[in-house]
Amino acid sequence: MSARPVVGGAQPPEQLPINNSTLLIMFILIVVAFAAYRDPKLATAIGAACAVGALLVVVLIV
Repeated sequence: MSARPVVGGAQPPEQLPINNSTLLIMFILIVVAFAAYRDPKLATAIGAACAVGALLVVVLIV
């Protein structure tokens, strides 16, 4: 069994890239989920609108 010293000490965790568009999408998802929770009969229409909106966001960002 060999024991090697740790050179350089502990490494900090890698930073995850969070940009403004990601925060905006998460905020919109939270608002839409809350709206679907408040009115369950509109959940299907709200979900479909969200899917179309997410597709547009992906197309416009890429």
